[in-house]
Amino acid sequence: MRRSREWYARYQRQVEKQPLLYRKKWDEARALIRDSSAWYGGEPVHFIYQPLFFDREDMAFFKKISAEMTGILKKVIREYRRSADFREQFGFSPEMEELVLCDPRYGMDFPMARYDIFYHYSDADSGDQAFQFCELNGDGSSSMNESRALYEAFAETDALGAMAKKDDFGTPELFNSWIDALLVDYRRFAGDGAVETPRIAIADFAGEGIESEFKEFIRRMEERGLTAHIADPRELVYRDKAVYLDDEKVDIVYRRATTARVMAFYEEVRDFIRAYREGAVCVVGGFSSQIIHNKMIFKVLHDEANASLFTTEETRFIRAHVPHTEVLTGENMHTYIEEPSCWILKPFDQYGAHGIHMGRDMDAAAWRQAVTESAASGGYLVQAACRVPRLPMLTIDEDRVFFEPYNYLIGLFQYNESFAGFYSRAGRRHIIASHGGEACTVPNFVEGL
Repeated sequence: MRRSREWYARYQRQVEKQPLLYRKKWDEARALIRDSSAWYGGEPVHFIYQPLFFDREDMAFFKKISAEMTGILKKVIREYRRSADFREQFGFSPEMEELVLCDPRYGMDFPMARYDIFYHYSDADSGDQAFQFCELNGDGSSSMNESRALYEAFAETDALGAMAKKDDFGTPELFNSWIDALLVDYRRFAGDGAVETPRIAIADFAGEGIESEFKEFIRRMEERGLTAHIADPRELVYRDKAVYLDDEKVDIVYRRATTARVMAFYEEVRDFIRAYREGAVCVVGGFSSQIIHNKMIFKVLHDEANASLFTTEETRFIRAHVPHTEVLTGENMHTYIEEPSCWILKPFDQYGAHGIHMGRDMDAAAWRQAVTESAASGGYLVQAACRVPRLPMLTIDEDRVFFEPYNYLIGLFQYNESFAGFYSRAGRRHIIASHGGEACTVPNFVEGL
């Protein structure tokens, strides 16, 4: 048995021997999170008192599959830049296409990304059955702060108890490692003109970003002698071939605003867009990331017309691990009305579960209506439903301390196109979005970190 699977059983036995103690630990952890920066939408992040465990083999596996997917995605981006015919498959507006084609000038197509996967511990040794990619996040990838705060709360309340005395656990560091990557990109961009302590703007639209996470990044940046501020992109002013925030020159824009939101405010952010096009400021999170962020990437990967882009091994990887995806139209919608449990409807470019319809959660009439209306809208994909992994996880309510099956998902962070760490969430039924509803963030405990 892999060590990571053994730890789940040990944790469950430990809790079941001391349920009252674990209720107390759970209450202590909730208090710590209430006092932390891990808040979203005016309330502490939702979590259960259950770690996810990973051994060295898991980490090597995540690094391997991240590298394989990154290689495939970079081929798509290269072809997008090369071929006007290929670009038509994405259906971007002329304004968006112009931004996507701009070179960010530091050699990284997507300096920040998160690949969300369904990872089956029970099949981890069998390769093909172990995982599927369910989302690719290239714009505004987030949730580093939740992972950090929960790991610290679990460690402070001694969640692992005797297990921690036998095995050495840690968690990937996701803040300073990202600042390192950000500064590498800036120095590549600026060359000999790089300043020692660049001024950084973390850019997202007011009321839309995860401000608590931004503040944690700012705290870490200031510890390193950097100056950083949160900025609405509409506040950035371009003059004299430089970008300014409150009359102070900005050297780096860490873009957290998604491309879709930038395009929605296009007229109001013209200074920011012009500065990016003209290479006047280092924007870490260039708009080429939209190619992988847009859900059309799943359809593009599966389209036979694009097969020549990939090696035989890459094609096998796509077929095995990327769910089959098609554009939903009036002509093909009848194919998908039957067997709703096999399909999911997703809008081309949304996030946080907005606009998604999951056939397995709908009756026949509701699914038929969703398919019909989505096909008529002209902005939906239909995707094969993934096999969602489940594990027994700890639930503590007013009356009981018990284990029950939870679905779970793991997000693999890529910093400068290399695996950096991960974020995990779980839910009794839904795990698409952790902010609100029943889905919960869970911390990651990794052997030997």
